Amino acid sequence: MARPHLRIIPVPALIPQTLAAGMLLVFAAISAVTVMAGFFRDNADVAGTEVTQLPEDLVPDVGSSAPDEGFRLPVLRYRHIGQAGPGQPDAVPPEVLDRQLSTLLNSGYTFLTMSDLSDILDGRAVLPLRPVVLTFDGGYRDFHTDAFPLIRKYRIPVTLFPPVNLLGRPGHLSVAEVRGAVAGGLVEIGAAGLNYRPLAGVGLSEVQKEVSGSKNELEKLFRVPVHSFSYPFGALDRAAAGAVAAGGYRTAVTSAPGAAVSPENRFFLYRISPGNRSGEKLQEYLDRCMSGVC
Repeated sequence: MARPHLRIIPVPALIPQTLAAGMLLVFAAISAVTVMAGFFRDNADVAGTEVTQLPEDLVPDVGSSAPDEGFRLPVLRYRHIGQAGPGQPDAVPPEVLDRQLSTLLNSGYTFLTMSDLSDILDGRAVLPLRPVVLTFDGGYRDFHTDAFPLIRKYRIPVTLFPPVNLLGRPGHLSVAEVRGAVAGGLVEIGAAGLNYRPLAGVGLSEVQKEVSGSKNELEKLFRVPVHSFSYPFGALDRAAAGAVAAGGYRTAVTSAPGAAVSPENRFFLYRISPGNRSGEKLQEYLDRCMSGVC
C-alpha cells in the first residue's frame, strides 16, 4: 500500500503562517471587545453599577460643613418597578410602590416635580410643608405598565428621565408611551443623556454631546421644556456637573443618598432609594435621611 504523500514545509516558512494566524486571533479578540463595549454602552442598564458617593471635590459645595444652610427635601429615586431579579436587584414591586404612595399621601406629603424644586431654589415658589419629589430613571417600560397606573390612581406628579437612544428598544419605553404619559399632565420629562452612559472620566466633548444632545432631542420629541438632568448610574465628576450647569438645565440629580438641598448643590442633588419600605418603616427611613443619616 502506497504511503500518502506528505508535504514537508521548512520551519522558516511556518513562521509567517503562524504569525498570520496569531494576528487573526488578536484582531478577532479586539473586534469581540469592541462589540461588547458597544453592547454595554448601548445597554447600560445591564452593565452599569450605581455610584452612591459624590466625588470628593464636589462634597464641599454641597454644604456638608454647614448643614444649616439651605433645606432638606427627599427626592426619591426609582429605576425598575417590578419583581427583583438578575439585572434589576433594586426593583420595587408595584404592590410595594402602591403602599409607598399611600404612605406618603396619608403622611401629608406634598408631591413636587423637579421644576417645582427649581422654582423653590430660584425663589419663585415657597417651600411647602412635607415636600417630596419622585423620580424614575432608565426609561424602562415597566414605568408604563406598573408605575404609571399608580401615578394616575393617586394623581401625583413625578419626573421621568428617559435616555433618548433607548426609547423604543426592548424593555424600554416607546416614544408614544412617553407622549401619552406627558399628555396626562402628571409626568414631567428630564434628561439622562443620549445613551445612558456614565459621565465620570469622559472627555468633555462627549459629555457635552450627551448633556446638550439629550435635552435638545427630548424637547423636539415631546415639545416640552427639559430643565432637569439625571446622571446615568449616578456617575459624575466636576466636568460633568459643569457641563450640565452650562447646558441650560436648572437642576440635576445623583444617586448619592441624602436630602440636603441648596443653590450650591443644585447640579448634583442627593436622592433617596426607598427600597421595599412602606408604612412606618418608610416614614422612619425618610425621617433619618432628613436628619442627615441616610
